[in-house]
Amino acid sequence: PSVTFITSDNDWVAMSNGTLKGTWAFLTGRLKVHGPQSLARKLDEIFP
Repeated sequence: PSVTFITSDNDWVAMSNGTLKGTWAFLTGRLKVHGPQSLARKLDEIFP
């Protein structure tokens, strides 16, 4: 895989249903991204 996301099950569901912004989860340490950081900047496109 190009990018690996590491987060709790609850946070993944919250990002998927829009109650938690992916960018906020990343900035607060609730979401870890292994891979190109340029893809981390696109989290709001992945999780609108």
